[in-house]
Amino acid sequence: MAVLVVFGSAALATDLDLTVEALGCHSSEITIGSSCETAYRVVGELTDPASDGLAMIVFDLEFDGGNLPQLDTPTVLPMASFAPPAGLANPSGYGGTPIAGKLVQAGGSQNVLGHGQWPCETDDECPVPSTCADLFCSAIPGLPLGTVVLGVAQPEAPVSIGTGTLTTPAIPGTYTLRLTNPVGTVVEKGASGRPYWWNEAVGVGTVGNLSITVQAGRECCDAYEGCCLPDDTCTYAAPAECVELGGVPSGTDCEDDADGDGVDGTCGDQCPDDPDKLVPGVCGCNLPDDDYDGDGTLDCIDGCPYDPNKIEPGVCGCGAPDDDTDGDTILDCRDRCPGQDDLIDDDGNSVPDCLQGGEIPASSSWALIILTLALLLLTACRLYPGRRREVG
Repeated sequence: MAVLVVFGSAALATDLDLTVEALGCHSSEITIGSSCETAYRVVGELTDPASDGLAMIVFDLEFDGGNLPQLDTPTVLPMASFAPPAGLANPSGYGGTPIAGKLVQAGGSQNVLGHGQWPCETDDECPVPSTCADLFCSAIPGLPLGTVVLGVAQPEAPVSIGTGTLTTPAIPGTYTLRLTNPVGTVVEKGASGRPYWWNEAVGVGTVGNLSITVQAGRECCDAYEGCCLPDDTCTYAAPAECVELGGVPSGTDCEDDADGDGVDGTCGDQCPDDPDKLVPGVCGCNLPDDDYDGDGTLDCIDGCPYDPNKIEPGVCGCGAPDDDTDGDTILDCRDRCPGQDDLIDDDGNSVPDCLQGGEIPASSSWALIILTLALLLLTACRLYPGRRREVG
Protein backbone atom coordinates (compact mmCIF):
# COMPACT_ATOMS: atom_id res chain seq x y z
CA MET A 1 0.00 0.00 0.00
CA ALA A 2 1.29 3.42 -0.91
CA VAL A 3 2.01 6.10 1.66
CA LEU A 4 1.55 9.79 0.94
CA VAL A 5 3.79 11.98 3.11
CA VAL A 6 2.18 15.27 4.01
CA PHE A 7 3.85 18.26 5.67
CA GLY A 8 1.43 20.08 7.92
CA SER A 9 0.51 21.45 11.29
CA ALA A 10 -2.63 21.37 13.41
CA ALA A 11 -6.02 21.00 11.76
CA LEU A 12 -7.95 24.02 10.54
CA ALA A 13 -11.57 24.81 11.18
CA THR A 14 -11.94 24.37 7.41
CA ASP A 15 -13.84 21.30 6.22
CA LEU A 16 -14.08 19.69 2.81
CA ASP A 17 -17.57 18.80 1.59
CA LEU A 18 -17.65 15.85 -0.82
CA THR A 19 -20.47 14.70 -3.09
CA VAL A 20 -20.80 11.77 -5.47
CA GLU A 21 -23.18 12.70 -8.28
CA ALA A 22 -24.36 11.48 -11.66
CA LEU A 23 -22.71 13.12 -14.64
CA GLY A 24 -25.13 15.14 -16.73
CA CYS A 25 -27.75 15.31 -13.99
CA HIS A 26 -25.70 16.81 -11.16
CA SER A 27 -27.90 14.79 -8.83
CA SER A 28 -27.28 12.37 -6.00
CA GLU A 29 -30.29 10.23 -7.02
CA ILE A 30 -30.79 8.64 -10.44
CA THR A 31 -33.03 6.02 -12.02
CA ILE A 32 -31.66 3.83 -14.79
CA GLY A 33 -32.01 0.43 -16.46
CA SER A 34 -30.26 -2.77 -15.44
CA SER A 35 -26.78 -3.75 -16.66
CA CYS A 36 -26.18 -0.21 -17.90
CA GLU A 37 -22.90 1.67 -17.82
CA THR A 38 -23.30 5.06 -16.16
CA ALA A 39 -20.89 7.88 -15.42
CA TYR A 40 -20.36 9.69 -12.13
CA ARG A 41 -18.03 12.20 -10.55
CA VAL A 42 -16.77 13.20 -7.10
CA VAL A 43 -17.10 16.91 -6.34
CA GLY A 44 -15.26 18.75 -3.55
CA GLU A 45 -15.75 22.20 -2.01
CA LEU A 46 -14.10 23.82 1.04
CA THR A 47 -16.36 25.38 3.64
CA ASP A 48 -14.39 28.62 4.10
CA PRO A 49 -11.48 30.59 2.56
CA ALA A 50 -9.15 30.21 5.56
CA SER A 51 -6.61 28.33 3.40
CA ASP A 52 -5.08 28.74 -0.04
CA GLY A 53 -6.94 25.74 -1.41
CA LEU A 54 -6.85 21.96 -1.56
CA ALA A 55 -3.38 20.36 -1.55
CA MET A 56 -4.13 16.65 -1.18
CA ILE A 57 -7.21 14.43 -1.25
CA VAL A 58 -7.48 10.63 -1.11
CA PHE A 59 -10.57 8.52 -0.51
CA ASP A 60 -12.12 5.08 -1.03
CA LEU A 61 -15.19 4.23 -3.11
CA GLU A 62 -17.45 1.21 -2.83
CA PHE A 63 -20.57 0.19 -4.75
CA ASP A 64 -22.94 -2.36 -3.27
CA GLY A 65 -24.13 -3.21 -6.78
CA GLY A 66 -20.84 -4.52 -8.13
CA ASN A 67 -17.14 -3.97 -8.72
CA LEU A 68 -15.67 -0.57 -9.52
CA PRO A 69 -13.02 0.09 -12.17
CA GLN A 70 -10.42 2.81 -11.55
CA LEU A 71 -11.31 6.46 -11.82
CA ASP A 72 -10.14 8.39 -14.84
CA THR A 73 -6.77 10.12 -14.44
CA PRO A 74 -7.33 13.89 -14.66
CA THR A 75 -5.63 15.50 -17.64
CA VAL A 76 -6.58 19.16 -17.18
CA LEU A 77 -5.90 21.62 -14.38
CA PRO A 78 -6.40 21.95 -11.54
CA MET A 79 -6.72 18.23 -10.76
CA ALA A 80 -4.01 17.23 -13.25
CA SER A 81 -1.60 18.79 -10.73
CA PHE A 82 -2.65 16.10 -8.21
CA ALA A 83 -1.73 13.17 -10.49
CA PRO A 84 1.68 11.90 -11.65
CA PRO A 85 3.93 13.12 -13.17
CA ALA A 86 2.90 16.54 -11.85
CA GLY A 87 1.85 15.27 -8.41
CA LEU A 88 1.84 12.19 -6.19
CA ALA A 89 -0.49 9.18 -6.05
CA ASN A 90 -0.32 5.59 -4.90
CA PRO A 91 1.51 3.13 -7.21
CA SER A 92 -1.73 2.10 -8.93
CA GLY A 93 -2.28 5.69 -9.98
CA TYR A 94 -4.71 8.52 -9.28
CA GLY A 95 -7.62 6.21 -10.12
CA GLY A 96 -7.09 4.15 -6.97
CA THR A 97 -6.28 0.53 -6.23
CA PRO A 98 -9.08 -2.01 -6.96
CA ILE A 99 -9.35 -4.35 -3.97
CA ALA A 100 -12.25 -6.81 -3.66
CA GLY A 101 -14.39 -4.66 -5.92
CA LYS A 102 -13.67 -1.44 -4.04
CA LEU A 103 -11.39 1.45 -4.97
CA VAL A 104 -8.80 2.21 -2.29
CA GLN A 105 -6.79 5.44 -2.04
CA ALA A 106 -8.10 7.15 -5.14
CA GLY A 107 -6.87 10.71 -5.58
CA GLY A 108 -3.48 12.26 -4.97
CA SER A 109 -1.42 15.21 -3.81
CA GLN A 110 0.04 18.28 -5.44
CA ASN A 111 3.79 18.78 -5.51
CA VAL A 112 3.85 20.54 -2.14
CA LEU A 113 7.52 19.58 -1.70
CA GLY A 114 8.35 22.23 -4.30
CA HIS A 115 10.36 19.99 -6.63
CA GLY A 116 12.37 18.74 -3.67
CA GLN A 117 13.97 22.18 -3.24
CA TRP A 118 15.82 23.12 -0.12
CA PRO A 119 18.12 26.04 0.74
CA CYS A 120 21.71 26.08 -0.50
CA GLU A 121 24.58 28.42 -1.30
CA THR A 122 26.75 26.14 -3.46
CA ASP A 123 26.20 23.13 -5.70
CA ASP A 124 28.01 20.97 -3.14
CA GLU A 125 25.14 21.44 -0.72
CA CYS A 126 22.65 19.87 -3.16
CA PRO A 127 22.13 16.17 -3.93
CA VAL A 128 23.72 15.14 -7.21
CA PRO A 129 22.88 15.96 -9.96
CA SER A 130 20.85 18.98 -8.87
CA THR A 131 22.46 22.42 -8.76
CA CYS A 132 22.13 25.47 -6.55
CA ALA A 133 20.33 28.39 -8.19
CA ASP A 134 18.87 31.42 -6.44
CA LEU A 135 19.75 29.86 -3.05
CA PHE A 136 17.67 26.71 -3.69
CA CYS A 137 18.52 23.30 -5.12
CA SER A 138 17.06 22.54 -8.53
CA ALA A 139 14.58 19.77 -9.29
CA ILE A 140 15.75 16.29 -8.38
CA PRO A 141 15.08 13.42 -10.84
CA GLY A 142 12.33 11.06 -9.74
CA LEU A 143 10.35 13.64 -7.80
CA PRO A 144 7.13 15.27 -9.05
CA LEU A 145 7.47 17.96 -11.68
CA GLY A 146 4.27 19.96 -11.22
CA THR A 147 3.71 23.49 -10.02
CA VAL A 148 1.26 23.89 -7.14
CA VAL A 149 -2.09 25.34 -8.17
CA LEU A 150 -3.58 27.53 -5.46
CA GLY A 151 -7.24 28.19 -4.78
CA VAL A 152 -8.48 24.67 -5.60
CA ALA A 153 -12.02 23.92 -4.34
CA GLN A 154 -12.56 27.23 -2.58
CA PRO A 155 -16.12 28.12 -1.45
CA GLU A 156 -18.48 28.80 -4.36
CA ALA A 157 -15.94 27.20 -6.71
CA PRO A 158 -16.39 23.41 -6.33
CA VAL A 159 -14.02 21.20 -8.29
CA SER A 160 -14.56 17.86 -9.98
CA ILE A 161 -12.03 15.71 -8.12
CA GLY A 162 -12.49 12.58 -10.21
CA THR A 163 -14.77 10.92 -12.73
CA GLY A 164 -15.53 7.26 -13.33
CA THR A 165 -18.02 4.75 -14.66
CA LEU A 166 -19.84 1.77 -13.18
CA THR A 167 -22.19 -0.92 -14.48
CA THR A 168 -25.56 -1.19 -12.80
CA PRO A 169 -26.70 -4.62 -11.50
CA ALA A 170 -28.98 -6.88 -13.51
CA ILE A 171 -31.36 -7.21 -10.56
CA PRO A 172 -33.72 -4.24 -10.00
CA GLY A 173 -33.39 -2.40 -6.72
CA THR A 174 -31.76 0.60 -5.10
CA TYR A 175 -27.99 0.65 -4.74
CA THR A 176 -25.46 3.12 -3.32
CA LEU A 177 -22.11 4.36 -4.56
CA ARG A 178 -20.46 5.34 -1.30
CA LEU A 179 -17.39 7.49 -0.58
CA THR A 180 -15.47 6.53 2.57
CA ASN A 181 -12.21 7.29 4.40
CA PRO A 182 -11.55 10.75 2.94
CA VAL A 183 -8.27 12.35 4.02
CA GLY A 184 -7.02 15.71 2.81
CA THR A 185 -4.87 18.75 3.41
CA VAL A 186 -4.96 22.37 2.34
CA VAL A 187 -2.19 24.87 1.63
CA GLU A 188 -1.56 27.20 4.56
CA LYS A 189 -2.87 30.71 3.99
CA GLY A 190 -0.14 32.92 2.58
CA ALA A 191 2.35 30.09 2.01
CA SER A 192 5.07 31.02 -0.47
CA GLY A 193 6.40 27.60 -1.46
CA ARG A 194 9.83 28.39 0.00
CA PRO A 195 11.13 25.86 0.68
CA TYR A 196 7.85 23.90 0.82
CA TRP A 197 4.14 24.57 0.52
CA TRP A 198 3.23 23.97 4.16
CA ASN A 199 -0.01 22.02 4.60
CA GLU A 200 -2.69 21.81 7.24
CA ALA A 201 -5.09 18.93 7.73
CA VAL A 202 -8.61 19.59 6.48
CA GLY A 203 -11.66 18.28 8.28
CA VAL A 204 -14.36 16.16 6.67
CA GLY A 205 -17.59 18.07 6.19
CA THR A 206 -20.67 16.59 4.55
CA VAL A 207 -20.34 13.48 2.38
CA GLY A 208 -23.08 12.89 -0.16
CA ASN A 209 -23.34 9.45 -1.75
CA LEU A 210 -25.00 8.52 -5.05
CA SER A 211 -28.24 6.51 -4.89
CA ILE A 212 -28.97 4.47 -8.03
CA THR A 213 -32.39 2.95 -8.60
CA VAL A 214 -32.39 0.16 -11.19
CA GLN A 215 -35.72 -0.48 -12.88
CA ALA A 216 -36.55 -3.48 -15.05
CA GLY A 217 -37.49 -2.73 -18.63
CA ARG A 218 -35.73 0.63 -18.85
CA GLU A 219 -33.38 1.07 -21.76
CA CYS A 220 -29.73 1.86 -21.21
CA CYS A 221 -29.24 5.51 -22.11
CA ASP A 222 -26.07 5.40 -24.12
CA ALA A 223 -26.25 9.17 -24.55
CA TYR A 224 -26.63 9.71 -20.79
CA GLU A 225 -29.47 12.19 -21.36
CA GLY A 226 -30.17 13.83 -18.02
CA CYS A 227 -33.66 14.79 -16.89
CA CYS A 228 -34.16 16.80 -13.70
CA LEU A 229 -37.55 15.92 -12.20
CA PRO A 230 -39.84 18.20 -10.12
CA ASP A 231 -38.90 16.38 -6.90
CA ASP A 232 -35.24 17.32 -7.48
CA THR A 233 -34.31 13.78 -8.40
CA CYS A 234 -32.82 12.89 -11.73
CA THR A 235 -33.34 10.22 -14.32
CA TYR A 236 -31.99 9.43 -17.74
CA ALA A 237 -34.57 10.01 -20.47
CA ALA A 238 -34.79 11.46 -23.95
CA PRO A 239 -35.81 15.15 -23.91
CA ALA A 240 -39.35 14.48 -25.16
CA GLU A 241 -39.89 11.79 -22.54
CA CYS A 242 -38.43 14.07 -19.88
CA VAL A 243 -40.98 16.77 -20.67
CA GLU A 244 -43.77 14.21 -20.48
CA LEU A 245 -42.54 13.31 -17.01
CA GLY A 246 -42.80 16.96 -15.98
CA GLY A 247 -39.02 17.32 -15.82
CA VAL A 248 -36.46 19.66 -17.31
CA PRO A 249 -34.00 18.14 -19.79
CA SER A 250 -30.38 18.95 -19.10
CA GLY A 251 -30.16 19.53 -22.85
CA THR A 252 -27.01 17.50 -23.12
CA ASP A 253 -25.55 14.10 -23.33
CA CYS A 254 -22.18 13.31 -21.83
CA GLU A 255 -20.56 13.08 -25.24
CA ASP A 256 -21.33 16.75 -25.93
CA ASP A 257 -21.38 18.11 -22.37
CA ALA A 258 -18.33 16.44 -20.86
CA ASP A 259 -18.07 18.96 -18.02
CA GLY A 260 -21.74 18.66 -17.06
CA ASP A 261 -22.43 22.40 -16.93
CA GLY A 262 -25.62 22.09 -18.95
CA VAL A 263 -24.26 23.72 -22.12
CA ASP A 264 -23.46 21.63 -25.18
CA GLY A 265 -19.74 21.57 -25.98
CA THR A 266 -20.54 21.75 -29.72
CA CYS A 267 -23.13 24.54 -29.34
CA GLY A 268 -21.96 27.44 -27.15
CA ASP A 269 -19.60 25.99 -24.51
CA GLN A 270 -16.09 27.19 -25.40
CA CYS A 271 -14.68 25.40 -22.34
CA PRO A 272 -16.17 21.90 -22.77
CA ASP A 273 -13.99 20.40 -20.03
CA ASP A 274 -14.52 23.18 -17.49
CA PRO A 275 -17.82 23.07 -15.52
CA ASP A 276 -17.21 26.60 -14.20
CA LYS A 277 -16.62 28.44 -17.50
CA LEU A 278 -18.39 28.82 -20.82
CA VAL A 279 -15.74 31.11 -22.36
CA PRO A 280 -11.95 31.06 -21.79
CA GLY A 281 -11.64 34.65 -20.59
CA VAL A 282 -8.13 35.91 -19.88
CA CYS A 283 -6.85 32.86 -18.01
CA GLY A 284 -8.29 30.23 -20.31
CA CYS A 285 -10.41 27.22 -19.51
CA ASN A 286 -9.96 25.41 -16.17
CA LEU A 287 -8.48 28.48 -14.46
CA PRO A 288 -10.61 31.23 -12.87
CA ASP A 289 -10.15 34.88 -13.86
CA ASP A 290 -9.47 35.83 -10.23
CA ASP A 291 -7.26 38.52 -8.68
CA TYR A 292 -6.86 37.24 -5.12
CA ASP A 293 -4.45 39.94 -3.91
CA GLY A 294 -6.28 42.80 -5.67
CA ASP A 295 -3.21 44.20 -7.40
CA GLY A 296 -4.87 44.42 -10.80
CA THR A 297 -3.05 41.37 -12.22
CA LEU A 298 -5.04 38.16 -12.57
CA ASP A 299 -3.72 35.20 -10.58
CA CYS A 300 -3.02 33.12 -13.68
CA ILE A 301 -0.43 35.66 -14.90
CA ASP A 302 0.62 36.98 -11.50
CA GLY A 303 3.89 35.44 -10.38
CA CYS A 304 2.94 36.37 -6.80
CA PRO A 305 -0.85 35.94 -6.70
CA TYR A 306 -0.99 36.38 -2.91
CA ASP A 307 1.36 39.38 -2.68
CA PRO A 308 -0.30 42.71 -3.58
CA ASN A 309 3.13 44.37 -3.92
CA LYS A 310 4.66 41.98 -6.44
CA ILE A 311 3.76 40.27 -9.68
CA GLU A 312 7.10 38.43 -9.95
CA PRO A 313 9.11 36.71 -7.16
CA GLY A 314 12.28 38.63 -7.99
CA VAL A 315 15.30 37.72 -5.87
CA CYS A 316 13.64 37.65 -2.45
CA GLY A 317 10.52 35.75 -3.47
CA CYS A 318 6.86 36.54 -2.98
CA GLY A 319 5.96 38.22 0.30
CA ALA A 320 9.35 39.93 0.70
CA PRO A 321 10.43 43.16 -1.05
CA ASP A 322 13.62 43.31 -3.10
CA ASP A 323 14.89 46.22 -1.01
CA ASP A 324 18.41 47.26 0.02
CA THR A 325 17.71 49.61 2.91
CA ASP A 326 21.36 50.03 3.95
CA GLY A 327 22.59 50.64 0.39
CA ASP A 328 25.38 48.05 0.46
CA THR A 329 24.11 46.39 -2.80
CA ILE A 330 23.04 43.33 -0.75
CA LEU A 331 19.26 42.93 -0.69
CA ASP A 332 17.70 42.83 2.77
CA CYS A 333 16.48 39.25 2.33
CA ARG A 334 20.13 38.12 1.91
CA ASP A 335 21.81 40.79 4.04
CA ARG A 336 23.81 39.25 6.85
CA CYS A 337 24.45 42.67 8.38
CA PRO A 338 21.33 44.82 8.11
CA GLY A 339 22.26 48.47 8.52
CA GLN A 340 25.94 47.80 7.80
CA ASP A 341 28.07 47.15 4.74
CA ASP A 342 28.47 43.41 4.09
CA LEU A 343 31.28 44.10 1.62
CA ILE A 344 33.78 45.53 4.11
CA ASP A 345 36.42 42.91 5.01
CA ASP A 346 39.47 44.80 6.28
CA ASP A 347 41.38 41.71 7.45
CA GLY A 348 40.73 39.79 4.23
CA ASN A 349 39.47 36.63 5.93
CA SER A 350 36.31 36.40 3.76
CA VAL A 351 34.14 37.21 6.77
CA PRO A 352 32.48 40.65 6.73
CA ASP A 353 33.77 42.85 9.54
CA CYS A 354 30.21 43.39 10.71
CA LEU A 355 29.98 39.69 11.65
CA GLN A 356 33.28 39.57 13.54
CA GLY A 357 32.76 42.32 16.07
CA GLY A 358 35.46 44.53 17.49
CA GLU A 359 37.26 42.06 19.74
CA ILE A 360 36.26 38.64 18.41
CA PRO A 361 38.92 36.80 16.35
CA ALA A 362 37.83 35.44 12.97
CA SER A 363 38.05 31.83 14.15
CA SER A 364 35.83 32.58 17.14
CA SER A 365 33.36 34.36 14.88
CA TRP A 366 33.07 31.30 12.64
CA ALA A 367 32.65 29.11 15.71
CA LEU A 368 29.81 31.34 16.87
CA ILE A 369 28.16 31.12 13.45
CA ILE A 370 28.48 27.32 13.42
CA LEU A 371 27.08 27.08 16.96
CA THR A 372 24.13 29.28 15.99
CA LEU A 373 23.40 27.12 12.94
CA ALA A 374 23.61 23.98 15.07
CA LEU A 375 21.13 25.40 17.56
CA LEU A 376 18.79 26.35 14.74
CA LEU A 377 19.06 22.84 13.32
CA LEU A 378 18.28 21.26 16.70
CA THR A 379 15.28 23.55 17.07
CA ALA A 380 14.06 22.62 13.60
CA CYS A 381 14.45 18.92 14.40
CA ARG A 382 12.31 19.37 17.50
CA LEU A 383 9.65 21.27 15.59
CA TYR A 384 9.68 19.11 12.47
CA PRO A 385 7.66 16.15 13.80
CA GLY A 386 4.79 18.56 14.47
CA ARG A 387 4.67 19.45 10.76
CA ARG A 388 4.85 16.03 9.29
CA ARG A 389 2.22 13.37 9.09
CA GLU A 390 1.81 10.19 7.10
CA VAL A 391 -1.37 9.10 5.43
CA GLY A 392 -1.64 5.39 4.96
